[in-house]
Amino acid sequence: MIQLSYKQQIAFNSLSIIAGNALYALTVVLFLVPSGLITGGATGMSPEERLQPTELFPEMATLDCGTCNFGDEVFDNTMPTMRAFGKRMLENSIKPEYECFELGHIDTILGMAKKGEVPAHPMQFNFVLGVHGCTPATVENLAFFASKIPAGSTWTVSGVGRAAWTMAAAAIAMGGNVRVGFEDNIYLGKGQKAASNGELVAKVVRIAKELGREIANPAEAREILSLKPLQ
Repeated sequence: MIQLSYKQQIAFNSLSIIAGNALYALTVVLFLVPSGLITGGATGMSPEERLQPTELFPEMATLDCGTCNFGDEVFDNTMPTMRAFGKRMLENSIKPEYECFELGHIDTILGMAKKGEVPAHPMQFNFVLGVHGCTPATVENLAFFASKIPAGSTWTVSGVGRAAWTMAAAAIAMGGNVRVGFEDNIYLGKGQKAASNGELVAKVVRIAKELGREIANPAEAREILSLKPLQ
């Protein structure tokens, strides 16, 4: 799955692409795959500012599942904030991508789903690993996170910075999926900056093919994510 910066989202809908047994598409097929917006924004933004992208009625949007340290700052996601985000997504028929930076975030969002405060099954999770102050990006941690979500859920991983490609390969080998994009990492390799998000996607596709994973077409991707087929 690709995620762009907040400014890029506002300028143009971000690509939502899962690589591995999932989605692969470039800008030319942007409207053939689910559009996904980030409600995370940046530390210090108000909940109202972060909810602005949902006014575009995307098919999917992120929902951050708890407060955590974020480098020297705090990424504030209180229970009232998450309930407000869940309510908006329920009202606008938006499928959340549940962003989990810590193990407790999974438990929190599952409890909210049971209460009907956020959309429930089938759920899509994204495990964000490697943020300074949050869960380290290790294969052991990724496997543990993946083991704690409900059967029938789908998941991706975002390895932050230098962890991007290690986590990508591990997720593909585990049968999961991958999110890549300039929000999380700008390098193809040590000292080699990517010229575009497309280059990051292309590298994930190469990894997936080397590991024997097929890349879904847009229609298959929509089915994987339990989204309605395009008419």
